[in-house]
Amino acid sequence: MSSWNQFCQRIFSQNMFAIKMGVEPIKLTLQKEGLPHLKHRRIIVAGTNGKGFVGAAISNMLQAHGYKVGFFSSPHICSFEERFRVNGKPLEQEKIASVGERFLDRYGKKELEHPLTFFEICTLMAAQLFADESVDFGVYEIGLGGRLDAVRGVAPADALAITTIGFDHTEYLGTTLESICFEKGSLITETIIY
Repeated sequence: MSSWNQFCQRIFSQNMFAIKMGVEPIKLTLQKEGLPHLKHRRIIVAGTNGKGFVGAAISNMLQAHGYKVGFFSSPHICSFEERFRVNGKPLEQEKIASVGERFLDRYGKKELEHPLTFFEICTLMAAQLFADESVDFGVYEIGLGGRLDAVRGVAPADALAITTIGFDHTEYLGTTLESICFEKGSLITETIIY
């Protein structure tokens, strides 16, 4: 196992600024890993602004009711481990790096035909880390859009929150509010109806 700093350098070099739209790679990878996301209930938070706040509020409310809650957020503010929180606290660096190194070795090597991107690896890590921690709920914040975002790989969701929607990432989501709403709202069809 490399040091935390070495791991962070490696994960950040995983084509960090590359954006690959589509959910098939993450869905196939989750299947190969035994569907860790299905070991807990999933809440997905989409929208343009306020996703982090809403995700944290949902996590806090569930925790206040006695549930163990994982929260996957993006981006981090100060340190990478902030992306993977359980009951409001970032997981230990050693746990994160262990899972991250394993997935980088399996799915992130540049010589692979289709290596996973930084965000795909992080999403996979969140699902596995939350399964390892036996959380009751995993709250997953969408990175970009919704319909083709890696977080959609953990769908169907038990609940979906959509924050305010505005113009963002128009080069990927379209130049009209209607097209952006379509991209972000597409997860509604993949939410479990009780």
